[in-house]
Amino acid sequence: MKSFSPTYLVDFTVGDYFYGTQHPMKPFRLTMVHDLVWSYGLQNFLNFKYPKKNEKIKFLNFHSSTFLEKILPEKIFRNERFFKKSENFTQKKIFEDCPIFNGVIEYCQKYTGSSLSATKELNKKNSLISINWSGGLHHSKVDVPSGFCYTNDIVLSILELLRVFSKVLYIDIDVHHGDGVEEAFYLSNRVFTLSFHNYQQSFFPETGNFLDKGLGFGQNFSANVNLKPGLSDYSLEFIFNPLVDEIIKKFNPKVIVLQSGADSLSGDHIGTFNLSLLGHGKCVEFLMKKNLPLLILGGGGYTVPNVVRCWTHETSLLVKKKISFSLPFNNFWEYFYPSNKLSFNVSDKKDRNSKKELQYLKKKIMQ
Repeated sequence: MKSFSPTYLVDFTVGDYFYGTQHPMKPFRLTMVHDLVWSYGLQNFLNFKYPKKNEKIKFLNFHSSTFLEKILPEKIFRNERFFKKSENFTQKKIFEDCPIFNGVIEYCQKYTGSSLSATKELNKKNSLISINWSGGLHHSKVDVPSGFCYTNDIVLSILELLRVFSKVLYIDIDVHHGDGVEEAFYLSNRVFTLSFHNYQQSFFPETGNFLDKGLGFGQNFSANVNLKPGLSDYSLEFIFNPLVDEIIKKFNPKVIVLQSGADSLSGDHIGTFNLSLLGHGKCVEFLMKKNLPLLILGGGGYTVPNVVRCWTHETSLLVKKKISFSLPFNNFWEYFYPSNKLSFNVSDKKDRNSKKELQYLKKKIMQ
């Protein structure tokens, strides 16, 4: 490796894009993350890279040739029939999962370009750890955007990793199932997808049953951990550590991709889990001990101050530097008011995941 410092991909403009006033996804959180990382002085221990926008043609490595037309504002708004349908101007249409906003293609090029640049650093063995908090949009499919996700930067990154590494382990700790990534590699025996997610009726995307284990060559190369609301730090650690250990032992991956979605934190506006800052970060610490190349990506997270706290804390873990739990002065201090702490309160929500159920899940998944 040419650098002992983790590579940190930063694009200060990706936070400028806007899904809409009432939409829960706020790219502005990325601007806040970079600012807090700087305020803590963590930039001194990171190898910064400023990525170029991804070329549109590279989206075709995964997405269909008609995919971009579905999210191009010019294509949609030039269609006269669009303006003749009143339902296209209702709140539901304007604030749907994947709204067509100004600059959406450039937004896709930037967050995907950052993930691919982070991947490139691992492929060239310039670093052992590569971080892109703007990536991790795991729901997008070959032909359609889904669940706030347009282009699937994770799938595109894994495809690049496979050019150099023989096997890739993908781990997803977002509260939602990583359906887009699992679907992309459902027939592959070179990518193992492992998703820890809330699984219940009417909770998006309602996929990822523990019985879904891949097909064909991909049989037994997908694993889904179906969890219930209120997941605590103890329950996650109880099932995460032994499962990951066992999969690494059997699959023998050469690189790990972690989707570190922060909507699994306590108090998230959409999520149902009850993880603390430290509990979420333990997953990152555990993977670091495996001494394998690591691609760290963002994902969901809709209580913005807590997302910023989480990813800043995990950046400090990745550079192995302890930081104060009292927030330093930063440009967005008012967003954290009334708390001036890096940590946040965890609710007293009941953990509906019993030890017996978790043990049963481990047994069934590893069969």
